[in-house]
Amino acid sequence: MNPLKELLKIFNLDINDVKEELMTIGLRKKVNADIFPKLQEINQVITKFSCRDHLIINLLDDSETIQVVNGTVIIEESEYKRFIKENNDLGNEITISINITKSLEEEKISIYTLKSFIDMIENKKITDIMKIFSMQLEKHDKIIFVNYDDLSNFYTKTISMINSEQSFEKKIYNRSENLEKLKGIGNFINNLEYKLLPEDFDIEYSSINEIVKDRFNKIKTILSIIYISNISKIENQKLDIHISGYQNKDFQIDLEDIVNKENYEDIYEIYKWTYKEGNISDKINLVRNVISLHCKYSGILEIDNKTFASIKSNYEIYLKKNLDKYIELKNKVTEFIMQTYNQINDISLDFINSLKKNIIAFITFILGTILTNVVSDSRLDNILTNDIVAICYWLLAGSIVYLLISIFELNFKFNRYTNSYYQLKKSYKDILDEEDIEEIFEKDKSYIENKELISEIRFKYTILWVIFIIGTAMAIAVFKNIDVIEKIHVIMKEISTIINIFSK
Repeated sequence: MNPLKELLKIFNLDINDVKEELMTIGLRKKVNADIFPKLQEINQVITKFSCRDHLIINLLDDSETIQVVNGTVIIEESEYKRFIKENNDLGNEITISINITKSLEEEKISIYTLKSFIDMIENKKITDIMKIFSMQLEKHDKIIFVNYDDLSNFYTKTISMINSEQSFEKKIYNRSENLEKLKGIGNFINNLEYKLLPEDFDIEYSSINEIVKDRFNKIKTILSIIYISNISKIENQKLDIHISGYQNKDFQIDLEDIVNKENYEDIYEIYKWTYKEGNISDKINLVRNVISLHCKYSGILEIDNKTFASIKSNYEIYLKKNLDKYIELKNKVTEFIMQTYNQINDISLDFINSLKKNIIAFITFILGTILTNVVSDSRLDNILTNDIVAICYWLLAGSIVYLLISIFELNFKFNRYTNSYYQLKKSYKDILDEEDIEEIFEKDKSYIENKELISEIRFKYTILWVIFIIGTAMAIAVFKNIDVIEKIHVIMKEISTIINIFSK
């Protein structure tokens, strides 16, 4: 149901008197005072307009102007009747002015006269159409035209037209991400003025007038050419293009003279293939090389499926040539990973051996002391003399220092391994893309496993080492009846005294 047509009907106005632009509607016409509707009828119709559109209705005669409707505000009935009666008594015509200001809310724009929309697409210059859509798509990722006029509809990935009573399910399409992909690949001089993608105008379904499809296809072709060129510029309704391939080629296209041809779809397919997946930088260079040869004696608009087939064939050859290098790189990574497994084992064993050596050294000292005293027929309680106990505690203190040094050495060796690992990954960035690197390195699976292994060994054996030191110290203390708590208290008191002396 079209609320604008209903509004015009109660005023006996013709839809052809309406001038509709994308974001505005205007109508101004003289009407006999005796055919004006009741205010209640006007009020019933204006409630059917979308809240995103602001409606103003003014009535004018030779002496005054009254505002009947301003958005949702409507004139007093007595004032409205007075104005109509006075003009009717005088036999005057009343000028009616209807203006609608549209706004884009929830990605939707109202279309009340489809013919006006089609006329706009047909009659405006291509660059003007591109600017209109660029301005709207810069604010919103999608535009949905709500068609109140009939059932005509269409959709691209970002621009759609639906009937006013239809629901619309948004398709997932990351427009911002795809625009970002194009940065740095070529130099489009007008990129700030025309922030558009070929996908914006690729009509996937349509039941609308062929004029819209024709203009959209032209814009899609223009944008596809822009994004496969090295340098491009739109000026004075002409597109200037420079392609640097095996040969340097310059082209100029008059935008208003473009006539849609079947091969234009191949130009769009080349663009899609280039930016769809894989190494974009390699693919775009190959595309430009092939186009520069195929367009040696023809224009860039003559690109066809043979050109596209040649591009894909050349890419297959390129991949085969690089396959050996790829396998070689992968083998090097595999070799590095195998070497690092051995390195991690060595690092782990060195830390474990440090604990073993520490325990063996301490046990050797104790056993040596016991054997020496046994040979001299000394009693066991005379073996652990105060001097021997002091030496044992010194050895345990040394063991703590040795533990800290071993942890530091373990961390240092693993950090060196980490640096080597990430340096190797970094060195492949100029050769492979991020996805290939992550696939070859199995998303850091081996590194994560090694890191977890080192952390586990460091934690477990540090705990064992500390237990050994504390257990041995406690055993000696119990054997010699040493009051450990008292000893700790005395040591802390002496430390506190030293701190106080130095703090004065």
